[in-house]
Amino acid sequence: MVLIRISSKIEDIKKIIKILDNLKNITVYQTIDPKYIVSERQLEIALDKAENAFKQGKNKSNSLNNELLLWVCAEKHVSQAINKSGAKKTSDFFLFYKGKEKSDTILEQIQAKKLKLEFTPDLKALKIDKNMLKIYSAEDLVLEKMSVSYLER
Repeated sequence: MVLIRISSKIEDIKKIIKILDNLKNITVYQTIDPKYIVSERQLEIALDKAENAFKQGKNKSNSLNNELLLWVCAEKHVSQAINKSGAKKTSDFFLFYKGKEKSDTILEQIQAKKLKLEFTPDLKALKIDKNMLKIYSAEDLVLEKMSVSYLER
C-alpha cells in the first residue's frame, strides 16, 4: 500500500483516473480529497474492510476502488461517497494505491509531483464535534464512524 499527496499539472481529475485505470501494476487505487483523511491507518483499515466485503459478498459497489471510498467516508451509497470524498482538485489530492507500480512512474504518467505527506482533515466535513476531540482523537472518531456505517448497511 502506498499513500502520496500530490499535485498534478493535469486539470481534469477524470483524465487522471483514466490514466490510472490503464496502469497494469495497480490492483486498487483511489484519489481522495485531503480533507477527509485523518491518517494512513484510516486508509489501511478502509482497504481491509473493502477487500473483506468483496470476499464475503457483502460489497455495495461493483469495484474495489469505489468500495474503498465507501469505507473511507463512511457512506452507504457510492454516488454520495464519490461526491463527498473523491478528489475534485488536481492541485492537491491523496493517491492511495496497492500494487507494484513505483510512485515515480505514476507521478510521471499523471504529470504530478509529491507534496508533503501531511493530514489536514476538515472536522466540519467529517462531521466531528470539536467537544469530542477533548476525549478522543480525530482518528478514533473517524474509525468509529466507519464501524457504525457497516452496521447501518
